[in-house]
Amino acid sequence: MHQEAYGLGLGHWVPSKHVPEAGVQLVRAALDAGRHEDADKHLQELLAHTTNDDISALDCELIATVKRTRLQQ
Repeated sequence: MHQEAYGLGLGHWVPSKHVPEAGVQLVRAALDAGRHEDADKHLQELLAHTTNDDISALDCELIATVKRTRLQQ
């Protein structure tokens, strides 16, 4: 089910047009689906259109979680 949710979100997300929370949810879906490289890529796209503080306000652990999974690979 995680893979399907990730695929659905990816097909509709436009970082420059959607609210940051949509990107946060996509990054979370990628992590839940085990797609850690994609999560990192989407986080970088999200950061290009918002700030760390905006993301942390929505999900205080997201950036740390993505960094942690990057180090584990």
